[in-house]
Amino acid sequence: LDQLETLLEPFVVIPFDNAPWTSGEVDLLAFAGTSASFVQATINPSSGSSMIVDMFDDGLHQDLAANDGWFGAQIQAETSWDSFTYQIMAGNGQETDTAPCEPQLVWSSWLGNGLVINEVMPSNTSNIADEFGEYDDWIELFNAGSTSQDLSNYYLTNKLEEANKWRLPLIILSPGEFALLWLDDQSEQGPSHGNFNLNASLDDVALVAKNLEAWRTVDYVEFENIATDESYGRETDGNLPWIVFNNPTPNGSNNSIGIKESAAVAFVVYPSPTTGELHFDRPQTGNVVNMQGQKMMEFREQSRIDLSTLYSGLYIIHTSAGIARIVKD
Repeated sequence: LDQLETLLEPFVVIPFDNAPWTSGEVDLLAFAGTSASFVQATINPSSGSSMIVDMFDDGLHQDLAANDGWFGAQIQAETSWDSFTYQIMAGNGQETDTAPCEPQLVWSSWLGNGLVINEVMPSNTSNIADEFGEYDDWIELFNAGSTSQDLSNYYLTNKLEEANKWRLPLIILSPGEFALLWLDDQSEQGPSHGNFNLNASLDDVALVAKNLEAWRTVDYVEFENIATDESYGRETDGNLPWIVFNNPTPNGSNNSIGIKESAAVAFVVYPSPTTGELHFDRPQTGNVVNMQGQKMMEFREQSRIDLSTLYSGLYIIHTSAGIARIVKD
């Protein structure tokens, strides 16, 4: 008994305090030791019935390696859910233990308060200099909502598992205002300078906040192959689609007259949302990636692909002709 209690007492449940949800599946991970005979998660969604999900230590369920005492499961967040709570129970056939002591909240929806990532430049050599005369990566936030936002309540990260990577400075952003922040990995230069920079070849940025003590995504963007001194931003402030700007607009409106833009998508893909088949205007070769950066499928010289086996959520279509975002219902 003492040995089992020692085994089960130090449960570690990851990643929810450090990985805000963006789309699709949510990974559960718990340590229960190699002698545990079962591990199960009880899921209570904000709408619908509760469920019990088995967790596995086989190396196939986001559980690290097989037979290492770490158990994993993937929870499909339904579109009707706003959030869910979970607890994990483990035992060896004689005794059981449950962690955490109180159900843990997980948001499976974005905050949607109008504060958005509006534009990013991951490779800046001549566009705009900071107060030290340095040409660094930057990000622009925009308040598309109707109330002022204190940016010190929010964090930016390019690693979802490090949600609290950079807490933003105390800036009160009124409706319709922009904030330009430097992602230069030089936080010693001042409060508007972040502690990480971006990779123009492939990267993502999440704007997150604590909501009822649980991390929640406010906005999220993924990008790749952005040329030097070009930016990736919303075609109009606060709205979709995202496009590449040949003439970036740091700390200013993307709606400016005369801005020359080149679309990030040089092909037509439809329908979106889709329940299964996705069509291209001409044969394409590429892959489908989820919002966690996982490659879900590949295709070659196809005019249509079947997404029916994928979970609901937001996906990125990468082809040699460009990038497209689609929604799978």
